[in-house]
Amino acid sequence: MPEEDMPDLRYERVRKVFHTRNVEVVALNDVSFVIFEGELFCLLGPSGCGKTTLLRCTAGLERLDGGRIYYGDTDFTAIPPFRRGIGMVFQNYALYPHMTVYDNVAYPLRIRKLPRGEIDRRVREIMELVGLPGVLRRNPSELSGGQQQRVALARALVYRPRLLLLDEPLANLDAKLKVYMRTEIRRIQKQAKVTTLYVTHDQQEAMAIADRLGVMEGGVVRQIGTPSEIYDDPANEFVAGFIGEMNFFPARIISWEGDKLVVAVGAAQKRKALRAGIKAFGDEVTVALRPEHLRIFPSTSGEGVFKGKVRVVQFLGKFVRYQVAISGDAGLVEVDMPAAVPGLQEGDEAVLDFDPRDMLVFYAGERVA
Repeated sequence: MPEEDMPDLRYERVRKVFHTRNVEVVALNDVSFVIFEGELFCLLGPSGCGKTTLLRCTAGLERLDGGRIYYGDTDFTAIPPFRRGIGMVFQNYALYPHMTVYDNVAYPLRIRKLPRGEIDRRVREIMELVGLPGVLRRNPSELSGGQQQRVALARALVYRPRLLLLDEPLANLDAKLKVYMRTEIRRIQKQAKVTTLYVTHDQQEAMAIADRLGVMEGGVVRQIGTPSEIYDDPANEFVAGFIGEMNFFPARIISWEGDKLVVAVGAAQKRKALRAGIKAFGDEVTVALRPEHLRIFPSTSGEGVFKGKVRVVQFLGKFVRYQVAISGDAGLVEVDMPAAVPGLQEGDEAVLDFDPRDMLVFYAGERVA
């Protein structure tokens, strides 16, 4: 985001601890970052990483054990939930089954005692925004899952909240509807211009919808960046393995050549520009490569970095995926090729190679090259 943008939502050393049967579980451990005005920010991570806890702390549904949450210059920490001006959408929609769609969406305005004419205008306006102007007199049970989700979104936005929080909003939808709804949510959020925190465990969903995202593990935010930054330039081994497909190979430091690190990986030595300190020669490191960065050839083509046997060949539309069993700790490796490789079938011997510019090098779990 541009430097001149002021943070809309700011977390400063946020800490949350749960006590269960005399066991202390640190759900959030000194979490600090900012979300900018109008941004769609995704929190992504495995179950139990703390992402939903942080969302609930933002909403005021959980009390902090340390740190502060600010909205602009306002300290949210001690403000009760109903005074925070936050709209929320849950994965189960939480629509009132005994009310029509109109009454569901109008409810937040009625409890704020807005005039009847203003309520009617806002309800119709927000239902136009979510693309469902014709369902106002229906009951929620008469709508599809995607329509119910958009009604829930309309209800959360109708009173013009300062912040919008979405907790796994697409978890109950089928795969095709998820793809449609993530596009719709991004469109609606950008038109509404509301700062949004979106929590999900689905990496494809987060990468497709977010302006920026934060990857969490064990109550800590491991990296924040745009989807392309997180995918192409992971800061540590956890993020590299969690986002997208990744192959990991054991390797060893051989030497430096100027500013380049030389590592022995497989049957070759590869060089990559160093970006962080290394302890000593001979240290064990991990080399990581995306499937699209590996190349596979029949074993008759000559020497490669790795030798192995093709176990499975899968046609996946835009590419062909080869699963290759190689010797050593790497085990089963995935290679994505733009088209089928002539003369290479399941059961055949193969060799793998790669451009060293594409490899990522991790030392003790942290990125060094």
